[in-house]
Amino acid sequence: MKLTIYFDDVVIAINPQKVEILQSGNIEAKALANTIFETPIRERLQIFLQSSDLYDLEEVLDLIEGSELWLEKAILYRRLGQETLVLQILALLLEMYLDPQAGKDPMFTAAVRLLHNHGESLDPLQVLEVLNSQ
Repeated sequence: MKLTIYFDDVVIAINPQKVEILQSGNIEAKALANTIFETPIRERLQIFLQSSDLYDLEEVLDLIEGSELWLEKAILYRRLGQETLVLQILALLLEMYLDPQAGKDPMFTAAVRLLHNHGESLDPLQVLEVLNSQ
């Protein structure tokens, strides 16, 4: 899975000691390491990215650049002082949640969670414009 590769790379960038586990042939060790892909672990990753100075911001950003780890990218860009990119990412996420493609239903709960957790970064007028168009 493409996302798995990105998480592996992020884990390696954050904790080089995990390289041995991820590259080993030990299926049990890999299964244990793969628990990082569960949602609670992703939330912990976000907290780590927000609060730790024990990794290279730009290296991790380079590793996840082509992924769909949008919130993680926003966290890294915010720490790098690139607020315009943060706003663009959050606006894109909000639009994806409220106006999904391929006939999917809007994800209102995810949109509200995004606004609750990161709303201070969004322009209220832009949010209202997107909501109004719905």
